[in-house]
This record gives sequence, C-alpha cells and structure tokens, in this order.
Amino acid sequence: MRPALLLTSFWIAIACLEPTAVAQEVDASHYDGAWTVRFKCPDGNACTARMVLKDFEGTWQDVKGSRASKSACGGRRIPLSVQSSKLAHLAFTAWGESVTPGCPTLSIFVKPVSGTLLEGSYDVGVHDTERAEVHASHSKAASPARASDTASTRPAAAVHIDPARAIRLERR
Repeated sequence: MRPALLLTSFWIAIACLEPTAVAQEVDASHYDGAWTVRFKCPDGNACTARMVLKDFEGTWQDVKGSRASKSACGGRRIPLSVQSSKLAHLAFTAWGESVTPGCPTLSIFVKPVSGTLLEGSYDVGVHDTERAEVHASHSKAASPARASDTASTRPAAAVHIDPARAIRLERR
C-alpha cells in the first residue's frame, strides 16, 4: 500500500506543475488587420506605409505620394511574414528584395503602447530572429533565403531604440 501512496503523491505533484508549463503564450493573430506605418526611411526622409496582416502573413506598401512611385519599391505591395505575434510584441519581415533589387528587406520588432498603437524599431536587410521573444516557427510565407539572414551576421540587439530606426504602427 505504501508504494501506491508514494506513486499517487508523485502523480499529484506532476499534475500541479503541468499547468505552469502549458500556460506559456502561444503565437496568435493578435495584430491582424490594416495598419498605417510611420518611420524614417534608410535615407533619412519621413516615410509612410500601409500594412495589412492576416494569419501570419500580409503586405506592405509605401504610400508617400510621388516619392513612393520614385522609390526602389515603387509603391508595390511587398510580401511580409510574421515571425512572432504575441500580446507583448510583434516581429515580422517585409521582403522588399523579393519584389525588386534595391527595395530593402525590413525586419520590424514592435511592442504595444495602446490598443491601437505599436512602437519599436526596424533593421534593414535582415530577418529578425535573434531576440529571445522571437522565433520563426509560425511563419507560413516562404521567405527568400540569403546569407545575410543568419543571426551570426547581425550585430547584438540594442537595449534602447535608435531614433533613426524607430517605427510606429497605428491600427486603421
């Protein structure tokens, strides 16, 4: 009888610990919808884009008037894929180079400021997977593979957001 009591106690202890492991947040489509994006372009000018997310993928389109039509991206819809979508953050990549050479690939990492506003930073020409919060397990879109997409080629993540790389997403 004593071994049965010990075994029962063991399983009760395991059952109590299990909900903690299961309680981790799973990626979900928290940020699906249309967004207006404002940021400083790599050339230093103010840029505006329209972004639409649905089920871990979407599109990005520059919308800054005649400047967008003259840019390397030419106002085209650029495919994007989400690496992580949790209540605490959103990380995705807009694959500009897949549209045309000279159109930059942007890696974006933002956190919620309010229900309709996300703020963070972007990087040019890389895929944002080095942060501990981000993983690529939920990306549905096939992303173009490049040698520069590896974490070993990226500098260490900065603790503070560089104002030149700041980005703001506002739900429309």
